[in-house]
Amino acid sequence: MRFACSVTVLFLLLSSAAGTNRAQGAEERSHPADTATVKAITDLRDVWARHLALREVDPAVAMYAPKAVFIDPHGTREVGHESLRKLFTFVVSSFDSDLHFEPRTISVAGDVTTDSGNFRELLHQRGDAPDAVIPISGRYTTRYRRAPDGEWKIVEQEWTLGPAGNPQQKPGATK
Repeated sequence: MRFACSVTVLFLLLSSAAGTNRAQGAEERSHPADTATVKAITDLRDVWARHLALREVDPAVAMYAPKAVFIDPHGTREVGHESLRKLFTFVVSSFDSDLHFEPRTISVAGDVTTDSGNFRELLHQRGDAPDAVIPISGRYTTRYRRAPDGEWKIVEQEWTLGPAGNPQQKPGATK
């Protein structure tokens, strides 16, 4: 699959730990998701990637809660729709991406669902160095919260680089 977004430059999207909710004073523990939730989250991951591959920044941003947090592999935090729109616009104008997800776990705690796993990506730089290819891999975690209308929204995403990634190399740098 060819994606016009660098999840790394996108600074490597999807986020954080399985949260817990308090319900009537009792803690609700994370548990494996039911089949319908797994399908919904899997579809959302695919739709998100498709929007970025097609350079559809606004529909991709609309998948996030208004105050969503995006954490790149270097720990930089982008918060909110406007910040995400600027980031995604830069990414889709700078890179083409061949991105592959290897999901490991989808878990649910009340109205919060966490999708996590590994990714592999080849970033193809456009512009001045169109032949530059940056291979990256690592882990992603994305946390979704179900809104009152039943729609899942991304509330936090985090990307970390793994052994094949180079955390010292900033997105856009060539070897």
